[in-house]
Amino acid sequence: MAEKNIVVIGTGVSGLTTALLLSQDPQYRIVVAAKHMPGDYDKEYASPWAAYRYEAVKSQNGREALGKCSRISSEIALVPAFTSKANCEIHQRAKDVGTPSGDGYSELSSVDPWFKTIVLNFHQLDTPSDADSATLCMSVCINTAIYLPWLVSQCLERKVTFKRKQFKHVRDAAAPSIHPAEKVDLVVNCSGLMASKLGAVEDDKMYPARGQVVLVRNESDKIMGVTGTHDSGDEP
Repeated sequence: MAEKNIVVIGTGVSGLTTALLLSQDPQYRIVVAAKHMPGDYDKEYASPWAAYRYEAVKSQNGREALGKCSRISSEIALVPAFTSKANCEIHQRAKDVGTPSGDGYSELSSVDPWFKTIVLNFHQLDTPSDADSATLCMSVCINTAIYLPWLVSQCLERKVTFKRKQFKHVRDAAAPSIHPAEKVDLVVNCSGLMASKLGAVEDDKMYPARGQVVLVRNESDKIMGVTGTHDSGDEP
């Protein structure tokens, strides 16, 4: 089979992981191109700010992708500098069913989820006092400030090329000047939040969600996920 020249747009967790997985095929020649690179901090570049934990996605269509990501997670779990392995508990409140938060956790708290044979140690828990059901599985919590450069190093070992480039239109990533072969066979869009501004993509469903990450120096034996909390009298 002839070599294929691929350009991946984006250097977040999704873009770098995509490039790393593609690089396992020796017939692919890969360039990762993006406005921002690991080490940069910008409001347009979400991954360096993110709190990242490994968990299954809602749709069963993610089975194959999750299986591949499981292999990567198995590798990174051996690097204690930026990972912490622990059991992940998901607490589901009945009142959150039908809300964006509740729907996002619905498969994770299912009695018989599609991914139960993929993740480690999945099982139902006794009903906790703060929820109506709960599940548990093994997960990995990752420090993205260290994880992103690690992904870059793994890509470089597999001869992936990096190029700092800002695209106004998705077709710009297919320009001959972007790839050393001066020919691009495939463009993979992993632009994340910027997909809302990328020409010919302009995904109006992409928007930033405001959140806050608090770093606490402490020892914990678990990772917690809750579909909702009782914050105050005027909140659900």
